[in-house]
Amino acid sequence: MIPQVYIFAAGVASLVIFTRFLKVPLPIALIAVSIIAGLMAGFGIPFRHLVEGGFGYLNLVLALFAGAFFGQALQKSGIADAFAGYAYTFLRGNTLLILTFSAALLYAVGMFVGIAGVAVLATGVLVVPILRLIGMQSFRIGAFMAVVATCGMIAPPVNVPAMTIADGVNMPYLGFEPVLLLLSIPAVIFMIVQAAV
Repeated sequence: MIPQVYIFAAGVASLVIFTRFLKVPLPIALIAVSIIAGLMAGFGIPFRHLVEGGFGYLNLVLALFAGAFFGQALQKSGIADAFAGYAYTFLRGNTLLILTFSAALLYAVGMFVGIAGVAVLATGVLVVPILRLIGMQSFRIGAFMAVVATCGMIAPPVNVPAMTIADGVNMPYLGFEPVLLLLSIPAVIFMIVQAAV
């Protein structure tokens, strides 16, 4: 039986060799390191663990793909620009109302998907043209969207990082709502006020 320290050292060394010297992409290098470590530990090729580990995040990958596809469809069809013009007219060009509406869009998508990237990919194409109409600079738009989408991801009912941590330590994901709201809502309000200044 090979000691665990040697298996760990071999895994680190093989990862460095694969990524730095052989220029193998990181996901493939990690799979190869897992196979090497499994063989050294006497478990054989850990096929079941590789498949389960890969499919554990399949729903997140599908959500990101769907968000990107949805956002691009809105942008290419012209719906995003039309929506921005209609929202700007409906809100009468009021900066605070437009910022609040844009934040609500990003926050709501982040809340129900639980991934900030999906909120940005799916809703960003609607929010960016609206914020450009009020004269916001591109770097401020990016910062606004990043903060609000992240706060939406933090908010209940779905917080994928918290759910993953709870799952990893075998703890039920219950009773987090007040704490997560307390973490996310003040930051969104601060971001709206800061962007309006």
